[in-house]
Amino acid sequence: MRKNLEGKEIYKNYGIVIGIFLIAMMISILIFFGINGKKVRKNTEEELYSYVERQCFHLQSVLDVQYKYMEGMADYASLQEDLKDEENLNLIRSLQKQSYLEAVSIIDENGLSTYNTGEEKDVSDRSYFQQVMKGEQTLSDPLISKLNGEQRVILCVPIYQNGVVKGALGGSYDLAYLGSLVFEDLYDETGFQFLVTQNGDVISLNHSADDIVNPVETMLSTEDNFYNRCERLRFLGKINVDDLREDFEQQKSGLIEFEKNETLYYMNYTPLSINQWMLCYVVPQKTALEKYSFIRRYELILAAVLFLLVVALFLVITVMNGRRQKALLYYARIDELTGIFNRRALENKVKSWITSEECTGKQAFLMMDIDHFKEINDVYGHAVGDKVLKEVGKILKEQFRESDLLGRIGGDEFVVFMKNVATEEIALKKARTLRDHISEIDLPELKGKKITSSIGLAFWPDHGKSYKDIYVCADKALYETKRNGRNGCTVYRSFLEK
Repeated sequence: MRKNLEGKEIYKNYGIVIGIFLIAMMISILIFFGINGKKVRKNTEEELYSYVERQCFHLQSVLDVQYKYMEGMADYASLQEDLKDEENLNLIRSLQKQSYLEAVSIIDENGLSTYNTGEEKDVSDRSYFQQVMKGEQTLSDPLISKLNGEQRVILCVPIYQNGVVKGALGGSYDLAYLGSLVFEDLYDETGFQFLVTQNGDVISLNHSADDIVNPVETMLSTEDNFYNRCERLRFLGKINVDDLREDFEQQKSGLIEFEKNETLYYMNYTPLSINQWMLCYVVPQKTALEKYSFIRRYELILAAVLFLLVVALFLVITVMNGRRQKALLYYARIDELTGIFNRRALENKVKSWITSEECTGKQAFLMMDIDHFKEINDVYGHAVGDKVLKEVGKILKEQFRESDLLGRIGGDEFVVFMKNVATEEIALKKARTLRDHISEIDLPELKGKKITSSIGLAFWPDHGKSYKDIYVCADKALYETKRNGRNGCTVYRSFLEK
């Protein structure tokens, strides 16, 4: 019982140690995953910043080229005293045909715009005209064209004569053209880009032939103010719409996260440096992080492998400890020299058996001594004596049933407990056979000396109902054998008490 408790205590201690190790490992893995997650998010955000900045630079570069091209045309037009003479009108007709400009016009200093089609419209009330007459290049916010009533943006450069602004050269783009100026989407068309004007108007850069596409309806709409739409979104973190508006007004770059229909999105924005417009890019967070998904897979594989290794370690420790416990229990019960039970183990086994339901009928208790064993040790040495004991143990194992209990209870004292024997005669016959086999032990070191033995027999329950009682009776029977000259076998009888 004590051994079992000690074994359970050892397992408990192993369990505690491994449990602590598992917890420490899980915490370490979670910290590792957390650090990796932060690095992945940081790399993704840096990619978004880089993409939007490159997109912005590209858009500005294309518009700068357009400005330079139109400035060259404006310089040529300024050579004509009358800005609207036939040569200049032919110039704008040719310019319209050879460019992406939907319409081209020459505007005089009074705001009268003459188009390549020959039509004339008063644009003096337009802010882009007022700005260009101050000598500035302009790109208008989206406005309704006076020519065809559709939404357009106007690119306009001043025409100088003798150092004085005398008019302007203008060209209109539809919004689809602005979309064509941006290059391929970073995430295979799952993200989308748009411009936000200083007033919060939205200019979509993602489009089909005729329609403006709004992938996130509540975020992107050309029919509602951008900031009003943002009021209806759930932003993550501490940022709010006021912070976003402040960044736009101060022309600051930034990156925010928001949720729409249980989907998380990134929105990165940066100033275009034209009309204080902001270039915005929105992409689902899952898409942006997808390229790093292999890291999460490897993390899960790593966690699984580590877990399996710990389980394997626990199993190995459990098996090794089990074997160790079995070995300890074995050597605690077994006589190392003969391989049979020691005194305490034999006593416990016999006590357990005689109180069990399997114990029926007679039980024989055989006690045996090797005759003159002290002389063998003294004359031939203890090593030879040990060999004799080993031979005796071997004979006991060969002569008795596996169910019988064999034990060495002293130096040269042995006990055999024969279970459920039918008669005393059977037990006595086995005892005499044992004596005969002992006498056949032949070791070279003994130089022909014969080994003899003395045996005493007692029976349960006839001679006693406890281990102590039958032990005492068998011992008295053994003593009687020795008194009668040794090398024999005696069954206990009551007269031996006298």
